[in-house]
Amino acid sequence: MESLQNKRILLLTSALNGGGAERVFCWLALQLERHGARVTVFSLSGNPPPESSLQDVHILGWRSERDYPAIIWKLSREIRRARPDLVVGWSFLSNLAAILAVRLSGRSMRTICNERSRVSELLKSSGWMKCALLRYLTRWCYRRADRVLCNSRAAQDDLINRFDIPVERLGVVPNPVDMERIQKIQTQCPPEFEGAAHPIYLQVARLSREKGAEDALEAWSALPEERRGTLFFIGDGPERSQLETLIKTRQLEGQVRLIGYRKDPYGYMHHCDVMLLCSQYEGFPNVVLEGLAAGAVVVATESCDNVVELGKAGCCLTCPPKDRQTLTALMLKATQPTVRQELQRQSRIRIQQFSPPRVLEEYVQQFLSF
Repeated sequence: MESLQNKRILLLTSALNGGGAERVFCWLALQLERHGARVTVFSLSGNPPPESSLQDVHILGWRSERDYPAIIWKLSREIRRARPDLVVGWSFLSNLAAILAVRLSGRSMRTICNERSRVSELLKSSGWMKCALLRYLTRWCYRRADRVLCNSRAAQDDLINRFDIPVERLGVVPNPVDMERIQKIQTQCPPEFEGAAHPIYLQVARLSREKGAEDALEAWSALPEERRGTLFFIGDGPERSQLETLIKTRQLEGQVRLIGYRKDPYGYMHHCDVMLLCSQYEGFPNVVLEGLAAGAVVVATESCDNVVELGKAGCCLTCPPKDRQTLTALMLKATQPTVRQELQRQSRIRIQQFSPPRVLEEYVQQFLSF
């Protein structure tokens, strides 16, 4: 691995607490430090998770969209002061902030953006005026980045086809999956599973519209009553109260359980009978890879090209997003012993390409390549 010794790297993310993207961000920051880089972390909002061990962390104080101009100005002053060799944005809003702040600082330095999902899908929930502004900013900023790294081919193609970003500025680096750590944690059966009727179905995802929790519930409800077992949801989010109301209305409290956020859900993944991901769209669903590494049998919607490829490789069962009828059929199929054995065999082979050392080497090559 080429040396990062004493390279000053400023990493910027939108938040530090929460999902898979934030965990990968914290992992990368720590790995860069261990390889000699002088890393400073800035976050638009939130606090670092206590287990992250990040040292030099600055929270910029994002509370609402009105704070964005002030945050960019504050970040530009920090860039002038710190004079990093490299500024790295980690997600959509932090990517835009990184490019704008570097320009505002008046300093000449390399900038790399990391796109974690398809930007065109992110913008669909915005009003037309906000959407138009963000589309313009995306084109303007990403064309001025030295490199834009995507975690999936789908996210890269979206930038090429929808935002006219030159292909020579783009690259793909997948998310890492720490198989060794997952396999250490997965052994203990979660207490919530004790006494639960089998088969146990599990969805690990934020409870937000695009993650398809309601699709999972409806597909599970269509199973024959004797094959339903128990459905668990790990995660929190804005759709939780709506999901709770739906569960109570249908009197499913004993069969469908919301158990909230879990920092390390790998024991749940390993001990469930079928793991679900019913997203409408994804950039790179790390949770699917973590499930495969934990030995789970996975049924997932084809929310991005990566899931489609995993399905074609025989690692998981897939269907189009929001296709509840096919989801139900696949949930039944995933409980068949011969199907399960073959899926798990293929998963063990495929998951090796996402090992952390291999992914870290790709990041370092990108950081030092220009």
